[in-house]
Amino acid sequence: MTRTVDECQRSEVHSKLSYTGTPLTFFQKARLFWLALFAPQAFISEEEADNAKLNAAATSAHDGSRLHSIRRGLCQSLIWGLVAMGAGFAIGSLLGAGIGPQLEFAIGIVVVGTTILMWATLALQGWSIQSSKGNTLSERLNQWIFRTLYLIGTALISAGSVWSLFQ
Repeated sequence: MTRTVDECQRSEVHSKLSYTGTPLTFFQKARLFWLALFAPQAFISEEEADNAKLNAAATSAHDGSRLHSIRRGLCQSLIWGLVAMGAGFAIGSLLGAGIGPQLEFAIGIVVVGTTILMWATLALQGWSIQSSKGNTLSERLNQWIFRTLYLIGTALISAGSVWSLFQ
């Protein structure tokens, strides 16, 4: 008897997923970011507590969880990319309609957005902080910072590009 992919994901993958770190709201992520920048000892204490939970959790060797992570990442990145572009389109349209054509400022916004994308890319840490499970608080904070900067950069590039069309 063959099972569909959805049945496999529901019955095997999700039931065997181990603790992958504390689920965090936007404000909790912002707090951790603040701690990492201005109170590193407090961040280290939070990470040690989270690592204790990660180490105590049962592990799953099911390969489907990796595929599930890839598929979820693709879908989430598409949604966030569209949201960032949509926000940029709305901001650029509002600037163009409200202020009118300002090509120099529009180009400046694109340059700032591009600079933020470069900053995010160069600041991203990889092997230097990687753990065997890949889900420590430091690793997740690194991903949140990278993704947030990418969203801001993409929105700015979209806004400047749309604004530059008003002539």
